[in-house]
Amino acid sequence: TVKSFRAQMSKAQLEATPEAEIKRQEVMHELIHTERQYVDGLAFIVQGLLQPSRDKELLTRETLATVFLNVEALYGLHQQLVRDLEELQRKAPSPPLVEGIGPVLLKWAPQMKLYASYCSNHQAIAESLEAVRRTNKRFVAFLDEALQREEARGQTLAALQMTPVQ
Repeated sequence: TVKSFRAQMSKAQLEATPEAEIKRQEVMHELIHTERQYVDGLAFIVQGLLQPSRDKELLTRETLATVFLNVEALYGLHQQLVRDLEELQRKAPSPPLVEGIGPVLLKWAPQMKLYASYCSNHQAIAESLEAVRRTNKRFVAFLDEALQREEARGQTLAALQMTPVQ
């Protein structure tokens, strides 16, 4: 579990910090925590599902490209983003106060165009996945086993794939 921003501060820090700043810091800490969780979910899709499906040749290249689209690129983007955000936390001059999130977000904003393709093709992803589920027993067996792992958080592949759209 992640300690809340307030729980990371001493009583003296809390008393010396205006309430508006505390609320701002809580939002920034929640953003960083949520981004970390998102990256962990993308890691499972890429490392736990996509790469093994490719390595075991469970799906054709075309089907892999349709079912997983550009999730590897999204994963790479968010790995870098969360690394930058967590670096801000580590280098904070007076922890746990975090400064400089705006420039980090602006740095990565142009890369968010990756979502245009993912979102606009989400229906095709879902349809392709459903077709694969009906016709590819090896993939279904692999998928059912992989989704039992803790990293899947009890979600289906369709639900995991919906995360970038939300």
